[in-house]
Amino acid sequence: MKKNLKLAVLSLALFNLAVLTPVHAAAEPKISVDGKLITTDVAPYIVDGTTFVPLEMVKNLKGIQLVWNNSTKTVTLDANQKEYQLKTGEAFARSGSKTYTLPAAAEIKHNRLMVPIRFVAEVSGAAVSWDAAQRTVVIIQAAGKTEKAQLVVTDTEKHVKLFNANETLKTAGEYEGVYLEIDGKQQYFDWKVVTDPTREPQLSSTDLTGDGVKDAVAILTVGWGTGLSLQEVHVVDGANLKEIQVINPLETLEKEVSSQMTKKGDGLDITMTVQGQKVSIHEPGPIYNMNKNGKVGFGSIVNYLVEDGKLVAKIAANISITEYIGDFTIVYEFEKNQLQSKMVEFKAY
Repeated sequence: MKKNLKLAVLSLALFNLAVLTPVHAAAEPKISVDGKLITTDVAPYIVDGTTFVPLEMVKNLKGIQLVWNNSTKTVTLDANQKEYQLKTGEAFARSGSKTYTLPAAAEIKHNRLMVPIRFVAEVSGAAVSWDAAQRTVVIIQAAGKTEKAQLVVTDTEKHVKLFNANETLKTAGEYEGVYLEIDGKQQYFDWKVVTDPTREPQLSSTDLTGDGVKDAVAILTVGWGTGLSLQEVHVVDGANLKEIQVINPLETLEKEVSSQMTKKGDGLDITMTVQGQKVSIHEPGPIYNMNKNGKVGFGSIVNYLVEDGKLVAKIAANISITEYIGDFTIVYEFEKNQLQSKMVEFKAY
């Protein structure tokens, strides 16, 4: 009896201790947008280092629109002229042919779609950081958003600057997401930039549209290796900071160039028609691993430059995997809101 009484007293003491001892749970994270704390009907929360917020909170971000498809449980974010799709239960987002890995999948809780705030904010063009002391996600939009971003490169006149925007979108050897600044005006773009300092972006500013305002030209390296050197170009209108479409030079060559290669002894007789002009070349041999289709090839070396106020593409012409005979030069002109290829020439080495 005494033994049972002691057990009962001990149990009561433990119960009182459990009731009276407070449990210190981590405070809910807060969200600050341009210095203003945002309140939501469903509180944000953190799972494995990722902060989730209700989708409605996204409406506080500038330059972003959203559409919810209840049948597919998919939200489409329209930000900076791009569409991103997030689906509940999938730890990635889609934008056209691109796929972005997310730190965690969007999910539905308390009848609200909860999304990872860092990814959503960064694709809107905002800078995102974590204030551990205040347990606050700090989002900075518009003016001042490049204050903490890394300056990558500037043009010689310092009219144009390029900043690394997205830490979360870094991958081995490259990062995706930049702020382009033209004379103090800023815009986010989801361009990929390699981190190799020998292949840093090339920036220049010149009036390509003919409106009297200098436009930004960013030339980025996207591929390199033995017999491979690939660049892509982005042109941004200096008046409104919108990207201008540049017609693919390889598509132009497919339309404007025809060719035929004929073996002659150890060498080759090469005939081409380049934008209506006949070109004839004899290449002495021996020629190893000649292009199997018997035509001049192009596409493994694509470079851009600005020359005499014009955008120019230079594409190497090859007759085998390792042998090149000259360059195609394409000069662009602004027409119908595009930079279109207006002149195609070939120059032998």
